[in-house]
Amino acid sequence: MLFDLFSATDLPEFLTVRQDGRDTAEATAAGLDRAGRDYVSGLGRLRRLTPFARDLAAGERRSRVLLGDLTAEYQAAAITPYWERIDLLVAAEHRYRARQLATEGLDEVLTTLRPDIRWERPVLTLPMSPCLTEVDLGGRGLLLQPAVFASGRLVIAGFEAPQEQPVLIYPIPGDRRLLMDDQVSPPPALTNLLGRTRAAALCTLAAGGPLSTTELATALGISPATASQHASILADAGLTTKERQGGTVVHHLTLL
Repeated sequence: MLFDLFSATDLPEFLTVRQDGRDTAEATAAGLDRAGRDYVSGLGRLRRLTPFARDLAAGERRSRVLLGDLTAEYQAAAITPYWERIDLLVAAEHRYRARQLATEGLDEVLTTLRPDIRWERPVLTLPMSPCLTEVDLGGRGLLLQPAVFASGRLVIAGFEAPQEQPVLIYPIPGDRRLLMDDQVSPPPALTNLLGRTRAAALCTLAAGGPLSTTELATALGISPATASQHASILADAGLTTKERQGGTVVHHLTLL
């Protein structure tokens, strides 16, 4: 039913995720304002609307409540279990871009988001299918929002209103998304740097979330004593941290 509300080129702004699922349901139901209903109505020009979508476009209360519940259920299944990894990935991207801005400047930041972005003060030109879009920032600034769940295209929001700061939503580059894949093997560069077992341990923690020493040993097929030794080396390097929970030591990734 949620896929009834998507098109190939638009991102509905009324779908809002909060950290708590109940808050998500309430925010989504309340966020379907006139602009949201117009968006759903506009989908009727692309395809036949389902009864659910038609009720939403009409502002029918029961359909809005159902939309909130559906969004919260989807969040519980597809987002919440991966929240820690999402936080890590977005925070790491933020640190990377902040360091890049400080050392290489704004032009380098924008062109490495997409090489066909052009920035000539105060106009930002973006490759938005099927044409180029020119955004006059006019001193409003620009908020960069890395997206974990995104296609390869850019999305810009809030640029129509002169008083609002535009938000440029961009997919996190593939080489920094590797650790999101549960089945990923350690990248060769990481193996060369850390050694095969420690690289595998790091990727296992990235894919599986915090793990105890025994769980890490089982996943890697090594003894707990060996896993503990490798985990200590990773912790000394600032790549992981240790947390004691009763008689168990649990290992977490750090932002680094």
